[in-house]
Amino acid sequence: MKIKFIFSICFTVIFFISQAQTNVKATLGTLNRTTPKFGFNTNAHIPANFPPGYSGANWTQQWFIDSTTYLNPEILRYPGGTNANHWDWKTGWYFPGYFPPGGSSLTIRTDEFKPGVQGCNGEGLYVVNMETSTAHYEMDGLRHAKSIGLSPKYIELGNEHNLNGGSQFPLQLMTPQAYSQLGKVYFDSIMATFPSAKICAVGGNTPTIPHWVDSLLKYTPSIDAISFHVYINANNTTDLSFNVNRALAEPFRVGTNPSPSLDYRYNLSGFPSNKEVWVTEFNLLESSSGLPQIISQTWTHVLFNMAINHFFLGKSNVTMVLNHSLAGDNHFQSISRQDKKITANALSMKLLYDMSRGSLTCQNMNFSGNPALTYGTTTIPKLIGWKFNFPSMEKGCICNFSKDTIALSLASIFSNPMKIDQYSADTALIVNGISSLNKYSSNSSDIITVYPYSITQINSSINTGIKNFESSQNEIWIYPNSGNSNITVKTKINLNNSEINIYDLSGKKINQIKKVFGNTFSLSLDNFTKGMYFLKINTGNTVTTAKFIVD
Repeated sequence: MKIKFIFSICFTVIFFISQAQTNVKATLGTLNRTTPKFGFNTNAHIPANFPPGYSGANWTQQWFIDSTTYLNPEILRYPGGTNANHWDWKTGWYFPGYFPPGGSSLTIRTDEFKPGVQGCNGEGLYVVNMETSTAHYEMDGLRHAKSIGLSPKYIELGNEHNLNGGSQFPLQLMTPQAYSQLGKVYFDSIMATFPSAKICAVGGNTPTIPHWVDSLLKYTPSIDAISFHVYINANNTTDLSFNVNRALAEPFRVGTNPSPSLDYRYNLSGFPSNKEVWVTEFNLLESSSGLPQIISQTWTHVLFNMAINHFFLGKSNVTMVLNHSLAGDNHFQSISRQDKKITANALSMKLLYDMSRGSLTCQNMNFSGNPALTYGTTTIPKLIGWKFNFPSMEKGCICNFSKDTIALSLASIFSNPMKIDQYSADTALIVNGISSLNKYSSNSSDIITVYPYSITQINSSINTGIKNFESSQNEIWIYPNSGNSNITVKTKINLNNSEINIYDLSGKKINQIKKVFGNTFSLSLDNFTKGMYFLKINTGNTVTTAKFIVD
């Protein structure tokens, strides 16, 4: 009797679970685009004792470098936002007269920025000061960055000069003509010294300056990119209760009621189709009228920012997306200077970066039946998803914005076995690092279970296209590293300050790695074309050679 009773309970539980699940099939969408570069706006001016009593957050502190590396950004913006308009690159602080209230100066030059960039193996986006400096002085700063081993490949012409700076920074707002003419001087100066650099101008149109972009293109038609800054309110201005659907509706809303939507602001900006768009600042905004923050730094904040990233991924001309900010006030910060923890804002980016970084292209996912929910007049998709394509790996990121548990078929997206890591939490949970989340891991060749309000990371190996060869002495083994576009080299001997050289078939040396230790190291293939290569290891006493092919 007891056995029958237990069986009855189990059957009932299984029945209701199966009934609660929604069965959905994923297919690839029509958008197949180059993956944007993702990263952070850094606000490099956060000093060691700002605010008083706290440790600050900057690259003079090893813990901050380590935390930046953990977040895995590809781009870091220096020196940051509005402070860039009053920044002295030589002192690494504000020009006299623009001292922030309550702050105390700290040297954060490119010299101090360098460890952060190197720590995450990323690149810098350098914002030049067009408001309180000169093109000549700013060029000296870029040349200094190059002299210390940084590469000014991405450069931005000031910050938000199409917006009013308020009483503290009244000169920030420029007329379209004044900014465009001055921008031409900076553009020409930069290109003369850094001809391969990509340059971004402040954009775009605003309700009060509807022809900003037209003026910009008149004077600098060769500009590479136009910036876009956007902060989306969580819509708690009239209702202070926590409502996850009200918040998640905002990134998907269209129109201007009750305020301009993300879609409206992007379209208003007037971005030309032949120019890149760099989103150099974005985040949830929840500080209107001094009201308390309800969504900020909760798990809903993570989902909210994932929805905004989804919007940017859907725009093929958006080639850079930077979150605001790496360090800042409690509302925006990714790395807490109060307790050094990783916040919700940070994880909203890291969970995406870990899947996207290094991928060549990405593709949107469609879901059968287009499962959705509504809040007011806004339709919120229950699922969004992107596939990221690597030479030897396919990755994916799927977000569930609903309270439904979904049985999701991915067989048409990933043809090889998948490793699944899924993160979720109560939507009102204040996030303190990834350990504060629920984690579910599994393996599958097709169906995965997508739990409510979750973010799922997918890793799937594919045939690498890199043929493996062993040396004749059987002392070097070369094989794919399934995690990225590298190869792994393993040696029989333990290397001690050895030198590695790579040659093509003509005997031309195309790469060199110095000071290699241990018996295993990785080699990036990002700049390799198809063909055969020779790898030589010089230990000082012996030279050992192996070959490999990239196809």
